[in-house]
Amino acid sequence: MQHLQKAGIIFCMLLALFGCKQKSTEESDARYALIIQQADSLLRIAPDSAQTLYTQVYDDSNKCGPTLFAGSLIGLSTIYKGQGKLDSAVYMAQRSREISNELGDTSLILRSLLLSGNIFNAQHKNKEALEFYSNGLKLARSIGSPDDENGFLISIGKFEDAVGSVVGTSVMLQVFLE
Repeated sequence: MQHLQKAGIIFCMLLALFGCKQKSTEESDARYALIIQQADSLLRIAPDSAQTLYTQVYDDSNKCGPTLFAGSLIGLSTIYKGQGKLDSAVYMAQRSREISNELGDTSLILRSLLLSGNIFNAQHKNKEALEFYSNGLKLARSIGSPDDENGFLISIGKFEDAVGSVVGTSVMLQVFLE
């Protein structure tokens, strides 16, 4: 009888532990989502504070879901781009694209494509930048997202200004959009 009681107690403890773990994971994801949201809102006005928050999620990647981890990568990549740490920005953007593609999360895919185009544009890698912009523009159009489409068109416009050739950019973009 004591063995059954002990087994029952152990079973209840395991059940409670599993239930707490599940609840803890959900609470943890909600907490990390809030951290990402706060970091996103601070990105332009207080990038150092945003970097601290994104880094917290990045460092705790084993405790949060892949969507939140990809969000932290996008945030850190944006910060590194602003700091001129373009190699780190490229790496973070690449990882976010990989994760976003694995998840099939079009919102994250679009964000990472735009960011990648912006990073390559900052590196004066025109062909690569335009390739990311055109892929993002195609995806935004295919899912019917005018806001994302506009974001890519604005970046392409800035790209044209930087390159100084509307005709050349238009020809390159036409090739990518075919």
